[in-house]
Amino acid sequence: MELVNHWNLKKFFLKFLINLVNIGFMFNKKCRVAIRDKIYTKFMTLLVKNLSCSLKEKFPEYWIFLPHYAIGDLIIFARCIKAFKAKFGGKVLVITPNKSRHDFMTLFPSIDKSIIIDKELYNYVLFNSDGSTTLKPKGEIYALLADNFKRNKDVYIKNMQDVYKEFLNLSRECCDFENPKHSINDYSYIDELWCKNQLSDKTILLLPFANTFNDKVLTIDFWKLLANKLIDLGYDVVFSSQDKRLNKYKQIFLPLNKVGVFAEKCYASISLKSGLTDLISLYNAPKLIAIYLKKFSHKSMSSDLYINTLRKVYDFNPNLSISEQLFQIYSLEAVTNYREGIEIFFNGDREELLQKIFEEINKGQNK
Repeated sequence: MELVNHWNLKKFFLKFLINLVNIGFMFNKKCRVAIRDKIYTKFMTLLVKNLSCSLKEKFPEYWIFLPHYAIGDLIIFARCIKAFKAKFGGKVLVITPNKSRHDFMTLFPSIDKSIIIDKELYNYVLFNSDGSTTLKPKGEIYALLADNFKRNKDVYIKNMQDVYKEFLNLSRECCDFENPKHSINDYSYIDELWCKNQLSDKTILLLPFANTFNDKVLTIDFWKLLANKLIDLGYDVVFSSQDKRLNKYKQIFLPLNKVGVFAEKCYASISLKSGLTDLISLYNAPKLIAIYLKKFSHKSMSSDLYINTLRKVYDFNPNLSISEQLFQIYSLEAVTNYREGIEIFFNGDREELLQKIFEEINKGQNK
């Protein structure tokens, strides 16, 4: 696409203009910020218009979606596309911000095409979406952001699935979900990785990080302690990370489209609840242990702002505590209908958490 190919040049021009403003209004912050914002908005609006026209010209018969890049959101959206096409027909194109998301979307057979655009442009379209549940006509971009979701007050919204079913105009009873489909090459890739790292059938995958929830609440020292105890018991431990603090352990940074296949070969996966936990739940992983933070501390928002944002989207049950309410929104069952996972709350007591984890590990495989 011409717009994508020339994006870097246009971004350079935009930064050049903004730098001129910064120099010209060096001593007038209020004026400098106002002019900068005006230039940026006008520039991005023009780019969005060009993108929309280009897509409409090249894909007039496609439903064009730009879903939120968060893994849990992508999973719910992608699994619903089979039911969406059964109801509305046509082909589906998905816009993504990077190759990792693009490759993951291509695993869903009902998604006909996936394209990548610059992340800054993608974010501008996404975060300026109106949150409407009115389907855009074919050939037009329909951005889906749960935080902007404008719901009918007469409609009860319990969890993330409810939001995306409203976005896609599907009934709440719809349960025709589609899971990722892999080629033999994906399994061969993981087999080779397994041999290269000399892993055994007692391999445990540890996933200590999250993009949404504050993973610093459960410190890296906890994960080191857990890894050491597992190794002492004879398990092979692999971290899904590239963190220098974990260099003494085996680390494999897996792309999204390979994580689930890898987890299927593991004895168990232990994860701070994240989009990767949701992703693994789509696969035949022998044992999945998800750790929830008692307060669901957010990585970039204050607790009050986070809860208030959720209240605008979801119906809160007055009989539930905040942690229970958030569990209702984000649990494995709420996101992927997975009921076989082991879900544990961390209330600040590391020893208690370790005890619960090892109780589950020692029970043997849960499938």
